Amino acid sequence: MPRTSSAIAAFCAFDRTPLLSGRPRLPPIPGAALSFSQQSGEPPESAAAAEGDRDWFFDGQEAARHLKMELGIIENEKGGGSSTEQIRDEVENKTATSDAILESGRAAARELLKSMAGDIEAEDEPQNTESIVDALQAASEQSNQTTEDHFNLPARKSHCMTVCFVPPPSATNAWEQLTEVRRECKDPGFYRWPPHANILYPFLEPVYEKDGENSKDVQRGRFRAGVARHLAKAAEQCNPFDVTIDSFGTFDGKQRGVTWAYPKSKCADVSDDEEEEEPLIALQRLLEEQFPMCNDQRKAGAFRPHLTLSHYANNDSALAAKKEVELKWEPVSFHVPEVYLLERKGDDGHDEVENKTATSDAILESGRAAARELLKSMAGDIEAEDEPQNTESIVDALQAASEQSNQTTEDHFNLPARKSHCMTVCFVPPPSATNAWEQLTEVRRECKDPGFYRWPPHANILYPFLEPVYEKDGENSKDVQRGRFRAGVARHLAKAAEQCNPFDVTIDSFGTFDGKQRGVTWAYPKSKCADVSDDEEEEEPLIALQRLLEEQFPMCNDQRKAGAFRPHLTLSHYANNDSALAAKKEVELKWEPVSFHVPEVYLLERKGDDGQFNIVATIPLGPGSQVEFHDPPMPFPAMPEAEEEWVFNERMAMKERRKKGNRRRKRRGGRGKESGRSSDEDKNS
Repeated sequence: MPRTSSAIAAFCAFDRTPLLSGRPRLPPIPGAALSFSQQSGEPPESAAAAEGDRDWFFDGQEAARHLKMELGIIENEKGGGSSTEQIRDEVENKTATSDAILESGRAAARELLKSMAGDIEAEDEPQNTESIVDALQAASEQSNQTTEDHFNLPARKSHCMTVCFVPPPSATNAWEQLTEVRRECKDPGFYRWPPHANILYPFLEPVYEKDGENSKDVQRGRFRAGVARHLAKAAEQCNPFDVTIDSFGTFDGKQRGVTWAYPKSKCADVSDDEEEEEPLIALQRLLEEQFPMCNDQRKAGAFRPHLTLSHYANNDSALAAKKEVELKWEPVSFHVPEVYLLERKGDDGHDEVENKTATSDAILESGRAAARELLKSMAGDIEAEDEPQNTESIVDALQAASEQSNQTTEDHFNLPARKSHCMTVCFVPPPSATNAWEQLTEVRRECKDPGFYRWPPHANILYPFLEPVYEKDGENSKDVQRGRFRAGVARHLAKAAEQCNPFDVTIDSFGTFDGKQRGVTWAYPKSKCADVSDDEEEEEPLIALQRLLEEQFPMCNDQRKAGAFRPHLTLSHYANNDSALAAKKEVELKWEPVSFHVPEVYLLERKGDDGQFNIVATIPLGPGSQVEFHDPPMPFPAMPEAEEEWVFNERMAMKERRKKGNRRRKRRGGRGKESGRSSDEDKNS
């Protein structure tokens, strides 16, 4: 092709825009080219005309959120937000909650971290997951960064940046039809994305040098100059071209379908017989040659441009929508003098992120990059997929690849098993200890404990604990396999429990844990054998019981921190340690010391991240211990039957604090100082 200039316009497509009747405006398309825009331009009249009552859009966005939640890409929040929800309630022939699936991925991710940066200490969920992702992000920076002499500044791929084709603002007919179709198809990306076909996505964002001699503005300028130079090298080799949209297609995948339009491109002065490569496809190849790390849009060796119209729960819905579009669509053609570099702020197009290093998409991409490296070494290369399916496929692959390390031997448990944050062996005051339950319930309510509904008052002993991995194609049914697993677990629980006599517990002292942007107030369950004096007792019986149980289940050693187990009964979580200390003082003023007898401990299970922990098995203490399983699991009598609104609100606030705090953690940072008895905390209780 002749070397003539074609413009690349760069702008922030999803920056904050004025509100219209309380709703965000449609994404504007700028009129300026050949420069990095400081603000978005005005939308074409067709886009402005599409504004108005857009309840359907929020319904579509909610549907997209549910789809992403099913695939484990985002977290659920009541009322349409995004906090943790189980990835799946059940997978065929096995119980596989989000925590269980993520635990398999974490196990594989930790193996990668061992090889890249030494061992990583297991953390209780949810912080464990995010801290591992942060570590993966740091470990994978080398592969994500470009050389200084290529872009004048280190860079990494980000799902908040894309080089893409968008119909120019002058193509009003195309904009009007595409806007109408996307509205009728209830496209979940209607607000966040203009009608577009990605060329390089994810694209690069700068990694700013925090302690460098140059300011952020200077570094940004250097980065933009380097990017512009390479964008121009590709663009100048591609003449402006024409695009016709008159055909449509669908993509299908697990639990999703996509309807799309094909932007067929053609040079105006070249006949179909002479043109060997469509100019849009040629442009993608030229740009990828300049940015070889941004090759995600090339699938199976080829780039297939497509302009997404909407997402659906399955391909049947996508096919039906395609037929409807084909009936109404009027073929449209327009001239393309430029393509665009787009940016958004955060996953929803609103959140300002410091240095843009911690959006959900960017963090996930870093984790995926590291995960793919692990998969290469375990099971060969894995082809990159469009999000969200890419993430799910990698999680599934990690789950399969890590089964060996997560599984126990058959002759130990009669069935392969893996650790799950939906299972715990723990101390709970027995239901007969009514005074303890009444005081603890009152204190947890006054302290607004986010775990008030999900957790009974407890001290974890083995957490996370084991769940079975069912054999899908085995000769035995799931019930038979569950029975074998329970028998094996019961045998080892009993071996430990029979070596520990029932004991007494007194609760009369309290402490706090502190960390970045959080604090925890807890009660100390001091244990003592009834017939042994303080001078004779070398080890508290609750601590001895934990040691005995860990000897039977050595893979469940997460509660032993710095070589020691320090039992604690969480009363509440706070935004900082000052609040936790203030709560501790209030509790100490009101608390009446309470003692009770402990004849048993419990195996608890919850269904999903939002579920309440119920009793799966009672584990009596002392000689002749016989573990009793309960089917279905039993709730503790004094636990609430439903989660009150204040509990839910406190839980969501706690999770949001954790997310913000973890984004700022360095790979090895973020452990709190000691206040009370321990510097470690049970982050999920």
